[in-house]
This record gives sequence, structure tokens and C-alpha cells, in this order.
Amino acid sequence: MKLPSPRCDFGLAGRDTPADDPRLATRALGLEFGNPIGLAAGFDKNAVALPALARLGFGFVEAGTVTPRPQAGNPRPRLFRLEQDEAVINRMGFQ
Repeated sequence: MKLPSPRCDFGLAGRDTPADDPRLATRALGLEFGNPIGLAAGFDKNAVALPALARLGFGFVEAGTVTPRPQAGNPRPRLFRLEQDEAVINRMGFQ
């Protein structure tokens, strides 16, 4: 089992945090969040550290897509720059 960070496994990701300041409350698409800062999918690919990550104070933590079987993913490179166009191509998404 691979963890995103050893700190999450050993309980070093924080304790229960106090409630967010009500001024930070955010509502989007019918959902209410304690604050607008979230952790996007991909950090914890195997969803093994979600409780620890939730204690870090994010308004939401996204686990990502769950599939019945592992997938190979997109061909590499999955993230690269187009320097002349001042652009980045991101192909790390779900297939």
C-alpha cells in the first residue's frame, strides 16, 4: 500500500481543527463547504489517507474516480510544456 506522504500514515497530519470562520463558507452546485480551499484528486491516488487529509483544514478533499480494475493510464508524457505557445498539456485525467 502506497501512501501519499508518511506523515499521513503516522497521524502527523493534524488533529481535528476548529470550525472555519463563517465568512469563509461557500455554496456551489447545491453543496455547502466550510471554506473554498480544497485538495484536488490525484494527491492520494489510493484513497488511503482521506481522514488524515480531511483534518488539514481543507473545505473538501476529492478522492477521484473509483474503478473496478486498475487502468494503465494515458501514454507518457502526461504533463508537458509547449514553450512557444506558453502552454501546458495535462493528460493525467481519467480515461
